[in-house]
Amino acid sequence: MTATATAHRPDGRSPASSGIVAGFPAPVRGRIVGRLIDAVLATPFYIAGSIAGFDSVAGATIAAAGAAFVIWNQVWRVARSGASIGQSVLGIRLVDNASGAPLPLWRCAVREVVFLLLTVLTVVTLLRRDRRALHDLIAGSFASDAIAGDALRSARRVDDDTLRGLPGRRRRESDIRALFTGAAMLSLLITALIVFSLVAEAWTFVSNVELGSLWGTQWAPRFGEYDIKTLIVGSLIVTAVAMVVALPIGLGSAIYLSEYARPRVRKVLKPVLEILAGLPSVVVGFFALRWIAPNVVQRFFDAGIFSLMAAGLGVGLLTIPLMASISEDALTAVPRPLREASAGLGARKKTTTSRVVLPAAVSGLVAAFIVTVSRAIGETMVVFLAAGGGGNVATFTADPTEAGSTMTAAMAAQASGTDAVVGEALTFESLFFVGLVLFLVTLGLNLLADRFVRRVRQAY
Repeated sequence: MTATATAHRPDGRSPASSGIVAGFPAPVRGRIVGRLIDAVLATPFYIAGSIAGFDSVAGATIAAAGAAFVIWNQVWRVARSGASIGQSVLGIRLVDNASGAPLPLWRCAVREVVFLLLTVLTVVTLLRRDRRALHDLIAGSFASDAIAGDALRSARRVDDDTLRGLPGRRRRESDIRALFTGAAMLSLLITALIVFSLVAEAWTFVSNVELGSLWGTQWAPRFGEYDIKTLIVGSLIVTAVAMVVALPIGLGSAIYLSEYARPRVRKVLKPVLEILAGLPSVVVGFFALRWIAPNVVQRFFDAGIFSLMAAGLGVGLLTIPLMASISEDALTAVPRPLREASAGLGARKKTTTSRVVLPAAVSGLVAAFIVTVSRAIGETMVVFLAAGGGGNVATFTADPTEAGSTMTAAMAAQASGTDAVVGEALTFESLFFVGLVLFLVTLGLNLLADRFVRRVRQAY
């Protein structure tokens, strides 16, 4: 017989004996009142996000913080202690009737997903019907319609109906809008759940590990050594070598395609370049191991078959098409009248390119660089195969010609055999800790790039 969730008071009294709201059973009363308290605590996040604008960085950050608070309060707390903040205020816990333990984490998550979907559909319906912002709906600013008068409302309604078209068409448009809005909300929910899982397991790791083991000489989770700087320095070395390759070649290819290539040549080279961007990384990894390492790295440097430099060169080759494609799009977006004005002043082609086109496209070029850097930091298979950090131990090194490991390669190495990961002290939780560090690094790069692009972007 399956167990169901019910409400219990921590003092041992039956729920029916608590007289908070007369006329309702205690479990229903506790859930309704507790849900209202939790909703009041989460509402300021979404009011502030709506005022700031969900399409802005600040608004999206506030909304994400609200989602994280809801997940922590109504999923994590309920699964751990049996009660959210609102239920704790009322002295009510949600437990399993069979075992008396708090509800499993998956059941709490399913409850909140269903409740969130119903809430989103309700809010979308209100927004679609009244065309108001969320903070306007909450503030109750409907008085303007009453002041305007019946005649003005009737005239506006007629104009709106005329402009919107037939009722059937409006219904179809509303359904499509609701469908896409639900898809967007679902993606935000999935992202929030991923971040929540990273933070939860990473916190378990940090709260149980000795802080001294995070700064040592090697990364060996199965032996209790978690030197995070080994992975961070290895990631920076591989990314720097990759950018030395991808930045000049990718930008040069973009300048040629945008400014010098004939239309027929560009029509052939641009699709080929975009196809190369889909080359499997495992193929590039074997190429770096079997050809780049012996024929390039070992020929010019005193290095072994595995090295961070060989991995960096492989990652650089993998990211050249990405850098070239995005940069070429940014350069092509520069208006042609700017080029014509420069040529009219007597400037040569290279002067126009360096003094006019590149400064005008700097925001897009910076975005291309950040995307390429993020791609290089997040690359796994090339480094896993060519850097030599695929084993259980990675020793700290700042020499590109030596073997090492990166954050992504270390995660792949430790998770490659799950039977050896689970049960080995904090090895499993260390994967989430490294993943959280990688997520924060990538997020910081994107926020920095967004801030810089907003400052230098030029509108034509």
